[in-house]
Amino acid sequence: MTQAEDRYRLAIDFAVEGDIRFLSHRDMLRLFARAAIRAQLPLRYSEGFNPQPRLSIPLPRSVGVASDAERLVVEFSEPLDEDAALRRLQSQVPQGITLRRASRLRPGERCVPVAVTYRVELAPPDRSAAEQRVASLLDPSPVLVKRERKKTGRVIEVDLRPFLDTVTVMEDGVEMRLHLIEGTTARPAEVMAELGLQANQIGHLVRRREVQWQ
Repeated sequence: MTQAEDRYRLAIDFAVEGDIRFLSHRDMLRLFARAAIRAQLPLRYSEGFNPQPRLSIPLPRSVGVASDAERLVVEFSEPLDEDAALRRLQSQVPQGITLRRASRLRPGERCVPVAVTYRVELAPPDRSAAEQRVASLLDPSPVLVKRERKKTGRVIEVDLRPFLDTVTVMEDGVEMRLHLIEGTTARPAEVMAELGLQANQIGHLVRRREVQWQ
């Protein structure tokens, strides 16, 4: 049996609610690693002087964003019953995290996100303003925004238009479906700013509803 065939990986879909949504991506990975250890699940570890559990979140969630569509990929050293692993892990994670399902990944199978849907809750006056600008946002012309790179501080210009699939004003807010292209996409706050809304005030109102995986 080759090393790739010997790997046993589970994709675990989960939801994030409440205060736990303010944890960073790195803290979420630590949380799941510790929970899996407490649940006595047979994690596979990296090699080297400082072995780490082999787990990842393929589409990191921004701090403050609630989600119905998170995914954790965990590698184990031996086969596990998916439902049993889910129950054992759920018993060790804090309130605010709900594990939905677990499925085994085939050898070589990757979890690549290609589209993601967000919902942003809005008060009625904000909805009215959004309705007036959605049509112009979705026309073929470029939607240019400035984005600062965290590592270098360099400011670049990004065209949001290729990432915008749909933007719809709902009864309780705005729903947007965004494409991911080479791991990059539009940010909900950028889209909301283009709709004339205070983007820096809506982070806690954003919910990731769905992710399409390739």
